[in-house]
Amino acid sequence: SALLEKKKLNNNASIVFVASHAATSPALGNAVYSASKGAIISYANCLALELAPRGIRVNCISPAMVWTDMITKEGFDFQTLKEDEKFYPLGRYGTPEDISPLAVYLLSNASKWMTTSNLKITGGGELSPL
Repeated sequence: SALLEKKKLNNNASIVFVASHAATSPALGNAVYSASKGAIISYANCLALELAPRGIRVNCISPAMVWTDMITKEGFDFQTLKEDEKFYPLGRYGTPEDISPLAVYLLSNASKWMTTSNLKITGGGELSPL
């Protein structure tokens, strides 16, 4: 809303939030993280309704595990992560380069009739036990 107040968003703009597949895929010890990502999705949906009259679209991307500094700095055991990757049907976790084209699409006019969408990009990772 600060962006709106300062008139930093044009009519017909697009906002993309990065949430997580964890919002709808529970895991032990992950309650707070999962809940925070669910809150982002809910916020995005409400914001989309509020901004729709101005033609501003709001969508979410919900990736499964992606190799980022966050998972390597959070104390996850690297070997456990490498083993978990094998459960993904595509055989690996994602990379930021796997996710960014979806963000580009959602920010572009190619998705001009999309709002309140939450797109999963998981490499089939919903089957992973981690």
